[in-house]
Amino acid sequence: MTNSPRWVRWMAAAGAMVAASALAGLVVTAYRATNAELRAADGGIAAAVAGYLSLVTPVEPGGTDYQLPALLSAANTLANAPGWKAGLQVAWKGAPLLDDRIGLTPLEPSAATLLSAGMSATYVRRGEGDIALAPLLDRDRWNSVGWVAVWHSVPSQPISAITLSLGLVTCVATVMAIHLARPGESARRRWTSAAIAVLAMLVLALQLGRRTEIAAVRATNAILVRGRVLAGRARTIPKVSESQLGRIFPRVSATIVPEPPADAIVRLREAGVPSARVEVALRSGKTLRFSMLPREARLGGLWATLFGWVGLMGMGLGF
Repeated sequence: MTNSPRWVRWMAAAGAMVAASALAGLVVTAYRATNAELRAADGGIAAAVAGYLSLVTPVEPGGTDYQLPALLSAANTLANAPGWKAGLQVAWKGAPLLDDRIGLTPLEPSAATLLSAGMSATYVRRGEGDIALAPLLDRDRWNSVGWVAVWHSVPSQPISAITLSLGLVTCVATVMAIHLARPGESARRRWTSAAIAVLAMLVLALQLGRRTEIAAVRATNAILVRGRVLAGRARTIPKVSESQLGRIFPRVSATIVPEPPADAIVRLREAGVPSARVEVALRSGKTLRFSMLPREARLGGLWATLFGWVGLMGMGLGF
């Protein structure tokens, strides 16, 4: 390439940089999307726990503030409940009610401000990773009197050997394509090597997207299953009205239907819209149904981005 014009050399260098950047962008995009699904599961469960505590904890006579011993007891019961494997912290007026083993308090002023404003979920960074926080509202659901933190509700999946192998093959194929794209090489070899690199990256994109999709399915399941467990606990408390059980999920549709409850999570399409729902039997014999848009149904933008990176790789090698 020493005898080529300078602009040709610059074009070739730019193409190589674009191809390498596209590969890195693909991996980073998929990694962040997967982490976002795990964070969403933590945020949804934190909001459900906050809704549950506000529903089952009695208030002080003549006021809207919770009885602290009852709130402390409910928080400890959840933290030690069979099947609860996630990290949990409940704070009341800034004071942690459970052992603060990861140093959540004091919260950063920015996070505390968002929670005081009633934001549905926010996140802080600790050594354990991203911690989801949801505000604990008073009985009138007007003022924030504390917060609930949840982390690691859905364990992260290790990268499979297939994904690592595809990543290695894509890297090697890309390097070979760049190496063969020099004067003196036949056009057939250059285009064949570029096609192999793009094809390998396409398969890698499908594998990474599928990994994120699995994380989204697990996040949806975790939110709905935890909501069903919390609603099942709350329904046994005589002072809790069945019509109030929907407050456990502040941003999930809750309806009472006469049909018997299904035993598992149901996924279906209603009027062309995907839905995931879980049901809980009530004391009255009716059924409480929680419905939400599945997390995996929101990944259309992710797939477009992943395929966009593959297209950018092809453009870079085309230079």
